[in-house]
Amino acid sequence: MAVSEPVLGIKFNSLTKERDQLQTGYTNLTIERDQLHISYTNLTIERDQLQTSYTNLTIERDQLQTSYTNLTIERNQFHTQRDTLQRRFSEL
Repeated sequence: MAVSEPVLGIKFNSLTKERDQLQTGYTNLTIERDQLHISYTNLTIERDQLQTSYTNLTIERDQLQTSYTNLTIERNQFHTQRDTLQRRFSEL
């Protein structure tokens, strides 16, 4: 049994339409993949910047802690000197 030409034309049109839809779907998925890759890259850059900020803040915190410790030592030395001078003065 031979397939008539109009039936072949309908099948060809149907297959062409399906091919075009698959190509459009593939194109859309490719665009979405590229957008996701860009988002991933941007998030990686942001993560690295945040890590750098955290590291810098940690260094600054440590420097401030060292300054605080040194100032506390100096203050205590001044108190000791003051107490010594007051004791000497009272002995006069």
